[in-house]
Amino acid sequence: MKGNSRPAFKRVLRVATEIRNAQHITATSLARRLGCCHKTICRDIDFLKDLGAPIYYNYTLGTWVWNVLIPTPWYFGGTILKPKL
Repeated sequence: MKGNSRPAFKRVLRVATEIRNAQHITATSLARRLGCCHKTICRDIDFLKDLGAPIYYNYTLGTWVWNVLIPTPWYFGGTILKPKL
């Protein structure tokens, strides 16, 4: 097995948490906080967006934002809906 995916998984979860908890945050500041490069953060954000995380880029401020107006999937701490049977 090549490498260990756990550090990457923890980093992606931390990226999601940092964006969700901050009003506005840049990829550069996230990279500094997590000790990785800017490109890695951008790839992690793309991955999170592919999973359905309501993350968008605010071009006016140049920051990433967690859109609280969009329902958050349960695996990002959103509401768990009862399944319709």
